Amino acid sequence: GAGVVTLTAGAGVTLTGTVTVPQYGLVTIVRTASDAWTISGAFAAPNSATATVATSQSLASGAYTDLATAGPAVTLTTGTKALVFASCQITHSSVSSGNMGFAVSGASTIAAADDASLGHYIPSSGVYLAATRAVLLTTLTAGSNTFTAKYRSASGSFACSFLNRFINVIDLGS
Repeated sequence: GAGVVTLTAGAGVTLTGTVTVPQYGLVTIVRTASDAWTISGAFAAPNSATATVATSQSLASGAYTDLATAGPAVTLTTGTKALVFASCQITHSSVSSGNMGFAVSGASTIAAADDASLGHYIPSSGVYLAATRAVLLTTLTAGSNTFTAKYRSASGSFACSFLNRFINVIDLGS
């Protein structure tokens, strides 16, 4: 529940009272006619988790799968909404395309898919992409969820390399 903090103006400011901090919220500040200040609500940093795998690894698979060093992966208690950031460098020695997506397991089950992935079409040898993709999820099951990066090469027969892999998940509540 929300408490009330009262500030009283004068030579300085006196803070009295307590506030129970909600997970997320707004702060409302009201000044009364008698120079008393009332603050309701509070700000709180969202729950988040981050993981990185710097190792450069390759694969030639048309389906989303793990690299030799799986991940990165994070486990986070979430509500029904989360913001996922996936980031990496993708390169190839020929014409192809590669994708870094993510799967969710635990309270939720979501398979890696192109519509929620970081993808790069590689038109010629030596061209690479370093980028980040943000994906808003709004259909999670609240609870402990594990977000694991997954990878694929569009052709399935030409290998793509992935390096400096990063995943960050921010819980947005329900």
